[in-house]
Amino acid sequence: SYMESLHAVDQSTLVIAGRADRVAPPDRVYGFYEALGSTEKEFVIAGRATGFSVDYGHLDLPLGDRAQKEIFPLISDWLKGTEESK
Repeated sequence: SYMESLHAVDQSTLVIAGRADRVAPPDRVYGFYEALGSTEKEFVIAGRATGFSVDYGHLDLPLGDRAQKEIFPLISDWLKGTEESK
């Protein structure tokens, strides 16, 4: 199964779940995150309770009004951090 094959993933992985996402809610996304075999992984819930300005929905993560100021820098900083650790 797809879920079982995730243990073979050993790449550094950043997983971002939107607090208000009804397509892939954080509790469902977390199960996939946990199944990843990578030892270098990070799980972020994009929502007010975790310091974001809004509770992000599914399309808010790539296309939302605040994505360019909050989500894109998060991804960029994470990528820079993984590059530095090599």
